[in-house]
Amino acid sequence: MADQSDMKFQAGQAAGQAQLKKDELVSSARDAAESCKQSCKQAGGVMQQTGEKMMTWLRGQPM
Repeated sequence: MADQSDMKFQAGQAAGQAQLKKDELVSSARDAAESCKQSCKQAGGVMQQTGEKMMTWLRGQPM
């Protein structure tokens, strides 16, 4: 039978492992958000260029 100090030790280990896992998940989510932000910037640039080309085409100017 485990004594009280063993149980406290195991509880401390479990809490430490849970904290580590939480930190890993937060870091992963932060990285995913940054990647999404970069992708959105690139997509916005492509949309801007496409819009400018369409406006030029609609005005009848050579692209």
